[in-house]
Amino acid sequence: MIVVKIELLPKGRTKGKRLLGVICVANDGTGTSKVGSYVYALSHAGRYIATRKRTYKKGKVVNFPRHLSPYRLIARILKDAKET
Repeated sequence: MIVVKIELLPKGRTKGKRLLGVICVANDGTGTSKVGSYVYALSHAGRYIATRKRTYKKGKVVNFPRHLSPYRLIARILKDAKET
């Protein structure tokens, strides 16, 4: 599983940091040695932490080439989730 945490560090310091969002990515086991299929969940935090603690978007990326970087996978997830 891949977990991407998006945090705000005021003035670059860890004191007072806030969690803005989380992306959880898991291999669904249906891929091959060359391509993978992944399910994802996006969760709000930050100003929504009191009202939206659960997942607000879910989806699936299929046939993702495994030789590409994890940054490309996250980019594809954000595009699929209509966040770009």
